[in-house]
Amino acid sequence: MDDRDYRMALIDAANAIIDRNLGANEVPANDFDRRVWAEFTGAGFASLDVPEDMGGSGGTLADALDIVTVAARRGALTPIIEHGVLAAWVAAQAGMALPDGICTLAVVHEAIVDAGADGSLVLNGVIEAVPWAMEAESIVLLLDSDQASQRRIALVATGDGTVRVHPGTDLSGVPLNDITFTATIPAKVAATDTTTETLRRRSALAYTAAIAGASRQVCDLTMRHARSRTQFGRPLAKFQAIQQKLAQLASVTASIENAARIATAGGTDLKSIASVASAAVAASSGAQQIGAAGHQIHGAIGFTSECGLGRATTSLWSWRDRHVSADYWSDRLAGEVLDEGAGVWDLITGRLDHEVDGGSGA
Repeated sequence: MDDRDYRMALIDAANAIIDRNLGANEVPANDFDRRVWAEFTGAGFASLDVPEDMGGSGGTLADALDIVTVAARRGALTPIIEHGVLAAWVAAQAGMALPDGICTLAVVHEAIVDAGADGSLVLNGVIEAVPWAMEAESIVLLLDSDQASQRRIALVATGDGTVRVHPGTDLSGVPLNDITFTATIPAKVAATDTTTETLRRRSALAYTAAIAGASRQVCDLTMRHARSRTQFGRPLAKFQAIQQKLAQLASVTASIENAARIATAGGTDLKSIASVASAAVAASSGAQQIGAAGHQIHGAIGFTSECGLGRATTSLWSWRDRHVSADYWSDRLAGEVLDEGAGVWDLITGRLDHEVDGGSGA
């Protein structure tokens, strides 16, 4: 089986899982889609690009992002990014296997890291806006440090009496929680080479893939609605103003999908900063336009519970600034031009990633 056939088989398998558990309805239940996640886990999708000797499936980041895109396009709310693309991979890079159950990931700064009397690691303080924490059995914490020798990951159980997960959700209903640590001693600690920058790039790729999937869903739903909904005796799609809006929607959706494809091809190697930053900016800015166009064309019906548009657009708005903001990536992209001397045309055509020297990332 060649790479293309393998990729299509993977996508077909993910779609089949969603079909079995969510059916053909446009609107899944307004909850964490537990049956989908259970089958994703059973199929190995929850640790797709984790090496086999660490309990994973031995796939690639591109494989994992294909599943992310499918889930987002179909409106399945699962922790595939936080658990699979981020936590499982970060743990595996440090030689740590995750325990059973859902795991999420967060970055912890040195301000809340203390040393116990016996030299053990102790956490005191609050970390904010951790996705899926309320559903997670454990959290992988990347302990940020400017000194390579101090970079560590820690595994903390959310059921620990010293850990308090505060209620909260994002716009789509996914748990998004602050966490308070009170003299918390992690269950496991391991040294790691993974940096915060590497994690940011990996997260940006994952959420760009998710935004691409949700954008395609908005585009498809809106095209279908415009063709089937009549006004003044004609389908909406026959009106010139609607045609212009549909063309803009299709164009922006295609640009996000293309940016995601190019960035994924570059992986998280240090040379790919231009494509990763470009993709993150395109996805963030495009998400706003796509959400607005979808709701404008649907009118009030787009906000009703029987319409799948709402889940897709609230996901888009929630994912725009997940982990780091679009402003951060805009600054990084500008830095490539103003500080590093990158040519704007090279950035546009994607040639920069093949010509700039750099070290290896993830």
